[in-house]
Amino acid sequence: MSADTNVQDPAAQGNTNADGAGDSPPAQNDAGAQATPPPAEGSDAPATGGDAPPATTPVEYEEFEVAEDVHVDTGIVGEFKETAKGMGLSQENAQKLVDLATRNAHVQQEAVARQWGEVRENWVNELKADHEFGQQNFDSTVERANRALRKFDEGGELAKYISSTGLGDYPPLIKMLARIDKRTGEDSVDAQSSTPAQGLEDDAAIFYPNQGKQ
Repeated sequence: MSADTNVQDPAAQGNTNADGAGDSPPAQNDAGAQATPPPAEGSDAPATGGDAPPATTPVEYEEFEVAEDVHVDTGIVGEFKETAKGMGLSQENAQKLVDLATRNAHVQQEAVARQWGEVRENWVNELKADHEFGQQNFDSTVERANRALRKFDEGGELAKYISSTGLGDYPPLIKMLARIDKRTGEDSVDAQSSTPAQGLEDDAAIFYPNQGKQ
């Protein structure tokens, strides 16, 4: 074997390098990272490396629109604005979250009202089924309770509270007032000699006002 058998042709080496030129890595900047093209003109994308919020995020949010029957806590609104800004939300997208929260509040209110209505209905049925105060004595029990309230509720504050809360259906309260009326000497439920409390008409009925009027 001759001594020059392993010597490569310099021209062949040059051809090899030329053929591999297409596989060279992309050019890098001085820091060794690949160069990033700038965002296209008119794009909403934020420039890299800055602390400025995206162009769609307002510096200060306008007042959000809410339904008139929704109570708005100013402190919560302030916290929400800060959170929305931190998330980079536009005014429009932030309003969408407000609308969603408003709808959820309405759903919760309706659920509470429905549950309270069911409680009151159960109270009425409980009193009507009571062996002492309900059944055939239901009408007289209600009249006695109303009469005792008219007589002893000076100023009518208790009557107003009962009317506003729905406690007029609460059996223990009605029973107690009916007992008071009976023990104060009113034997007949037809008697109307008691003096009504201030703010109440002579025949005002806080408990079951439509009872006997159907």
